[in-house]
Amino acid sequence: MSFLILPIALHKATRDQLPGKASTAFVGWLADNGPFLAQLPDRVLRLVPVSREALLFLVQHNALRIEDGGLVPGAKPIRLTEKLSQTTDDVAEARGAAALLGRWFANQGTASSILQGLGVSP
Repeated sequence: MSFLILPIALHKATRDQLPGKASTAFVGWLADNGPFLAQLPDRVLRLVPVSREALLFLVQHNALRIEDGGLVPGAKPIRLTEKLSQTTDDVAEARGAAALLGRWFANQGTASSILQGLGVSP
């Protein structure tokens, strides 16, 4: 699931299609945006090395830790409410999208159903 965040949050066109709230029905959103998401699997594959490096960096710096085969907040989690010293509107939008995706995916069914709906295999 972690490998979905960057390809969605960093791609402005996809980010702009995200719902405003994490309570939005995932299946309904998929139905409305299915054709638009056709390129997502390719973006996921191209960003695997970047996503892997980002996850390793976060684990090494105690922002995340691996527990029971999954990722959980580490001793020094990154707070989305922290104001960055240097940022752009695009960075702020990507951070907001990543936060939304985390909440949204957490409220959905199984990881495999989310991956299957997005056309990505584990």
